[in-house]
Amino acid sequence: FKISIASDQNSIFITSEVQNNINAEYNLVVCLTESGIINWQKDGQLNVEDYVHNHVLRTVLIDKPLSNSTNYVAGQHIEETINYNLTDLEEDNVFYSENTAEMGNGNAGGWNKENMKIVAYIYNKNTKEVVQVEEANLITK
Repeated sequence: FKISIASDQNSIFITSEVQNNINAEYNLVVCLTESGIINWQKDGQLNVEDYVHNHVLRTVLIDKPLSNSTNYVAGQHIEETINYNLTDLEEDNVFYSENTAEMGNGNAGGWNKENMKIVAYIYNKNTKEVVQVEEANLITK
């Protein structure tokens, strides 16, 4: 598979292109990550107050079958559009951290959209093998 990613302030557009004829079950996963987060981190016995965290998973937007079929034909294009609201996703993450996560501290907010990336990958549903992954900047303007 090849994966192309595009986005705007409300939607993410994923196009997967089949490279070879295949018969198997595949899922598409799309996540948002953030880098450049400065926060506390334990480093052995040291407490580092201003550690720079990179590639932090902020949310998984989808994990679903790539298509309704298990037969893929070379050259086939599969498109997925994901509509999102970044503010709502951030608020959900904070709520989960404060109210659901064990020992959560509510430190899940403060997202900086300028430092966010979209990660999309396709995996074989039976073997769990990731067959392709791509990353792109989240375009929010």
